[in-house]
Amino acid sequence: MSAKKSAAVGYFFASGDRFRILDTKSDGHSAVLEVAYWDPDQAGHYGTFEVWNTRGKDKALEQPHNLPEGYAVQIRACVGESSDRGNWWDCDAQDIGYA
Repeated sequence: MSAKKSAAVGYFFASGDRFRILDTKSDGHSAVLEVAYWDPDQAGHYGTFEVWNTRGKDKALEQPHNLPEGYAVQIRACVGESSDRGNWWDCDAQDIGYA
């Protein structure tokens, strides 16, 4: 599954629960993959994390994350400021899949 933004493209691979974020623009900002995951059978059981790529244009960063089997996964590709990891914006496209 994938999510695309003008300066970032994100992917989730259910095989191995791998997340990949690619920076596609030389704009001085980082590409950020915002990830939410939850148990579709139990309301309120969820978590979130981000994958930051500060490597620059046309360079991908892949990160594994062990998720429980059957959890729903939502990803959004965003643009962020690496000096302030709490600051990302312009999250547009999103997709949902399962671990």
